[in-house]
Amino acid sequence: MVVSELLQSVLEAALRLSGFYVRIWLLKGLAQFYLDWFYDCPFQVFEETGFDISDIIEENQYIELTVNEQCTRLYIIPGVERSTKFCPRTRNEIRAVEWFPLADLPASKKDTTSKVKYNLGPNNFFMVVPFVK
Repeated sequence: MVVSELLQSVLEAALRLSGFYVRIWLLKGLAQFYLDWFYDCPFQVFEETGFDISDIIEENQYIELTVNEQCTRLYIIPGVERSTKFCPRTRNEIRAVEWFPLADLPASKKDTTSKVKYNLGPNNFFMVVPFVK
C-alpha cells in the first residue's frame, strides 16, 4: 500500500482526504497493491486530489513500514503550498480535502490531541498513527 502525503514546503502540514461515504478522515494517496509503487503513486494522487506530483515526487523520499503484515510506503512530497486548489477526479469517492497540522496528528490510539482540537478521535487516523509513532 502506498500512502502519499502532500506536505507544505516547511513540512508543517499534511493533506487529509475524507471518503465520500465513509466518515473517517485519513491522510492518503491510496495506491493499493500495485507492483511498482513509485510509478503508480502520482496517478493515484492525481486521481484523488487533482494535483500532479509526477514532477516533484522523489523516488527515494519515503518512509516504509510493515503494518499488519503489509508493506506500506509514505512518500513525502514537500513544496506544496496551502493555497493549492485540489479537485478530486473521482466521483463519489472523496468528500473533503483539507490541510491538517502535523503536530496535531495522533501518535497512538490513546492520543486525544485530534479529539480535543477537531472532534476526530485517534481511530479516525488509523493509517497515519504508525508513521507518527
